[in-house]
Amino acid sequence: QDQQSLVQFAQTLAQTMGPEIMAKFLDPGEYVKRLAAAQGIDVLNLVKTPETMAQEKEAQMQQMQQQEMLKQAGQFANSPMMDPSKNEAMGEMIKETKDQLTDGTIQGQSPEEGA
Repeated sequence: QDQQSLVQFAQTLAQTMGPEIMAKFLDPGEYVKRLAAAQGIDVLNLVKTPETMAQEKEAQMQQMQQQEMLKQAGQFANSPMMDPSKNEAMGEMIKETKDQLTDGTIQGQSPEEGA
């Protein structure tokens, strides 16, 4: 009886007001719980809690952000700005870094200490 009433209520709401309005006013988690209860189904560890769903959403957002950052880093690495043949300053910076590595200045020594 409760199951039939729940399904009929959701169908009526969707048909009369549209699925967008139904989604706005109907809590899907609560609907699933009540539907399961009407059929005598224990929802413990079957239906996700709002906390679990929030954690999953957060993890998905972080993963998407990391993918976007990797994509942007790849685009930046392939940009003309990073190409020494197209960006003279980058070429000079690479040369200076190479010279410093050779002289030992990057490792905390001044050129005088290394000599």
